[in-house]
Amino acid sequence: MYQASILLPSGPTCPACNSTLGTASLQTQLEVQIRSFVAKYYEGWIVCDDAACGYETRSMRMYGRRCGACKNRVHFKYGDTELYTQLRYLATLFDMEKIVKAAQGSARKGEHPLNSSMWTISDCF
Repeated sequence: MYQASILLPSGPTCPACNSTLGTASLQTQLEVQIRSFVAKYYEGWIVCDDAACGYETRSMRMYGRRCGACKNRVHFKYGDTELYTQLRYLATLFDMEKIVKAAQGSARKGEHPLNSSMWTISDCF
């Protein structure tokens, strides 16, 4: 199934209502997403590695890195590595030097630089 790009010469458009998204709208949506990722990180959920156990908690027990229910190892559900990776990805979406180089490279190949869909904005505000 072909999905049309939401990047048009007039600017990015909402896939739901086809209205042009303004800079303020994009900035607000990005800020909300970043805040949600940071909040998810600071919730600090810890899960057991054993799929059969499935124990989840927000408090570290006296066992340290061991599950309070089955004594297997535990890990953070959304740790610092995941947060860092997500923030780096969002930063690459707005790296203008990289975008310009990619557009110039694809223009040389005969492709239109706006045909790639790098925006994934689900809601209009």
